[in-house]
Amino acid sequence: MTGTGALLRLVLRRDRWLLPVWILGLALAPVGYLSSIEAAYPDAAARQHFYDLNASSATFVVRNGPLYGSSVGNLLAWQCGFVPVVVGLIALLTVVRHTRTEEEAGRRELTGATVVGRHAGLAAAVLAAC
Repeated sequence: MTGTGALLRLVLRRDRWLLPVWILGLALAPVGYLSSIEAAYPDAAARQHFYDLNASSATFVVRNGPLYGSSVGNLLAWQCGFVPVVVGLIALLTVVRHTRTEEEAGRRELTGATVVGRHAGLAAAVLAAC
C-alpha cells in the first residue's frame, strides 16, 4: 500500500473536473425530477391517475421499485430510486478508468517501477470512487 496517498492525489487531480460534474449532476437530478413531476401532474387527481396506471406495471416496478402512494414526495422518492444505480455505475467507471486504462496505456508499469506498492493503484482508485 506504499504510495497510495500520492496516487490518490494524482487520481483526484486528473478527475478534478469530472468528479464535481458527476456529483453536481446527481445532486441536481432530484430537482429536475421534482419539477417534471409537478409539471406533468399538477394536481392530486392527475397523480392518482398516474399511480393507478403504473403502480402494478412490471416495467416500472423493475426499474424503480414499487410505488407506494400518489403524493409528490412518494413519486419523487420512487423516481430517485434509480440514482443509486447510476452512482454505482459512475464508481465502476472511475475505478476502471484508473486501473485498467492505466495498465493498457502503459502508465501502470511506469508507476510500478517507482516506490509504489502492488495494490496502491487499486486502493487509490477505490478511495477516489468512494
